[in-house]
Amino acid sequence: IKNGPMQPKLSQYPQQKFRLKKRSFQYHWFEKHNWLEYSKKNAAFCFACRYLGLKNTKDSLLSNGFNNWKRALDSFREHEKAAVHKGSMLAWAAFRNSEVHGDVVQQLQAANENEIKERREYVRRIVTLRVCLSLLRKQGISFRGHDETEHSQNKVNFMECFNLLTKFDPFLQKITKRHLINEVILCCSEQVTFSIVSELKTSGIYAIMADEARDKHKEQLALCVRYVVTATGSVKEHFLGFCDLKSFSAESITESIQHCLRDNGLEDLQCVAQIYDGASVMSGATGGVQAKFQQYHPEAIYVHCYAHQLNLVLCHMCKAATDFFNTLENLYTFFSASLIHHKKFSDVQAQLGLKHSELVQLSDTLWSCQLRSVNALLTNFTAVIQCLSEIQSTTATGLLTKLCDLPMVCCLFMFHFLLGTTEGFHKVLQKENLDLAQAVDLKEAVYSALKNMRTNEMAKALYDKAKTFCTNNNIDIWEVEPTVRRKKQKRMDDFLVESTCDIREEISGLDNFRMKLFYPSLDRILSEIGQRFSSVNADLMKGVQACNPS
Repeated sequence: IKNGPMQPKLSQYPQQKFRLKKRSFQYHWFEKHNWLEYSKKNAAFCFACRYLGLKNTKDSLLSNGFNNWKRALDSFREHEKAAVHKGSMLAWAAFRNSEVHGDVVQQLQAANENEIKERREYVRRIVTLRVCLSLLRKQGISFRGHDETEHSQNKVNFMECFNLLTKFDPFLQKITKRHLINEVILCCSEQVTFSIVSELKTSGIYAIMADEARDKHKEQLALCVRYVVTATGSVKEHFLGFCDLKSFSAESITESIQHCLRDNGLEDLQCVAQIYDGASVMSGATGGVQAKFQQYHPEAIYVHCYAHQLNLVLCHMCKAATDFFNTLENLYTFFSASLIHHKKFSDVQAQLGLKHSELVQLSDTLWSCQLRSVNALLTNFTAVIQCLSEIQSTTATGLLTKLCDLPMVCCLFMFHFLLGTTEGFHKVLQKENLDLAQAVDLKEAVYSALKNMRTNEMAKALYDKAKTFCTNNNIDIWEVEPTVRRKKQKRMDDFLVESTCDIREEISGLDNFRMKLFYPSLDRILSEIGQRFSSVNADLMKGVQACNPS
């Protein structure tokens, strides 16, 4: 079979007499019928049918051989039309193909090996892309961007890194890019989530933390878990996923949390605590999320986030000096909104030998902004005063007048002192390894420290520091003895009042500073800490410590 049909070329093939003519086999028949072979018996056979076809047939090309040369061409054409011959030819072609590429099993094995090789190359490229993933992760850069279309001049961060590697690797050019980025992100997400869930199930108990997060026009609930690693005893906090919110009702939020827990196989695991902000829909004792979540997890006590409570305390305290913080915000806007003013501010810093730094914008959600804004002004006070005095504008003159005032400087030092006292507590509350005992002890320590500072001596020390600062910066100090308070005119005929910022308590002298600013602000923060930090957690902590005094 490997040698193929016998097709000898003879100078003269044996002749047979057909009536009056003698006829013989013709060699050129081989060219037209490649399956044809010739035997020494002066007979023709079909090679394909003889070796690879059916044996029980009456066709002479298969049995005894064909030698009727008179109608040879007609017989050959009829034989080629037969189904048996066509099947034999296919079998012969497959045999010849197997000789070159191997048999069916060998071809399947080769195809499988090629597929395995290609997949391994694909995985190798995926692993190689860890360079991109590590870079984005290290720099805190998002994978996706605003415009992911092919015609975008600035595609997503991952795709830009991927395109750079593609230029040097032809194999990556064959990979569908959008499919790849989604696959990589999904694989990373599944692996990280699987690791977190495995540790959670080993731990046996956990706590959840949830807060709302808006993505453009879509409301989501960010769900985090907190648990203790059994092997090491260390505390871990991890982001578990986003829950889509259909509405802002307590039922909808609770169901979203439960759905996320069910998807990760945590529904039946014991949840011992739930931490949210103080919004009524979350903290309501009867109709809030915490009450409805306890129907599924009775052991899950509700804890109002301590860091959020402290932020509310500080924000409430700062509202007592609205004019002061409005001035800080106006200063930031004045120097950041104008490139000319910002350049002037930088030049003055360089002239005075100050380290270059920026003023800080206030924010109700970025909790450390109040102290950072106060510290920034205190550090750059001299540069700010000089800039405002050299800039010829009504806004600069108004800001300069406000700053060159003893009450303003007193507020600056007082809030630097009060906010600085709570800053350490602020940072500790946001550590993932903080436990309830430390939080309660720190709250008590900060409360006691602030309470002990409510003395005339502390007020005098802050007031004297402010006076010294004013003297060093050539700010005139006007101290007036306390007088009978002048009654403010409440009715202003023929005038439209657009702002009440200037209607404030005048602070002139130590007694006024102590009675009208320092004590009220300190009393406000002490009252807020006492009210907002519930004693329920303290009682719970005493019970825990009774079980384990260490």
